[in-house]
Order: sequence, then C-alpha cells, then structure tokens
Amino acid sequence: MKKLLLIGFKDFLIAIRDRAALILMLLAPFLLTLGLGFVTGRFSGSSSSGISYIPVILINQDGKQLGNALVDVFQSQDLSELVDPTISTDTATAFKNVDDNKAVAVVVIPPGFTDSIIPAAARSSVT
Repeated sequence: MKKLLLIGFKDFLIAIRDRAALILMLLAPFLLTLGLGFVTGRFSGSSSSGISYIPVILINQDGKQLGNALVDVFQSQDLSELVDPTISTDTATAFKNVDDNKAVAVVVIPPGFTDSIIPAAARSSVT
C-alpha cells in the first residue's frame, strides 16, 4: 500500500510542476462541457434538448414477434421526443427520402429477423 501511495504522490508532484499538464487537466473538462452544451442546445435557453424529432423511416419486412416489437419501441412514448418514425413498405422510396434529406435514416427489419434470433422450436414452446 505504501508503494501505491508513493507512486501516486510522485505522479502528483510531476503533474503540479508541469504547468501545461496542469492547465490541460483543469481546462479540458470545462471546455468539453461547454462544447457539448452548445451542441445539444442546452445553452440556447430552451428547455428541450437540441437533438429531437429525428425523422426515421421503418420498414418491417419481418412482420413477426421481434420485428413488430422493434417497430413498437421506435413508436413508444419514451422515444417520442427523440425520433419521429414513419412506417413504409417501399425501400427505394425510403432511401430516396434519405438522399433528399427528408429523413435521417432507414431502419430495414429484414425477413426472417425473428427466426434468426428465436429458433422456431423455442417460439412454439413459448406461445
């Protein structure tokens, strides 16, 4: 234990003798906090976050248990202030909307998504 304290004390002495390192240790967290505050909009005076209502297009080609659950998560009340999901069936139109900056992302739930995670034998025993 004494060796750990001596190593820590030695590092502390080195840090306080190096002015640049001391300034960096004290100033970096402050600047990061300011930068992230400006990016998220917390310093703009509004009570809401700067990141909100992100338009996302959902394409559920699975149509089974986990595919529907994923769509329900995106449409849940918990994410209502963060994402603005739209359900679609046309993949080409959805990707065109992303190219035209009408949506930020397309979430494609492929056919067989539920089957690839939950084997058929396990699903039949659960339901």
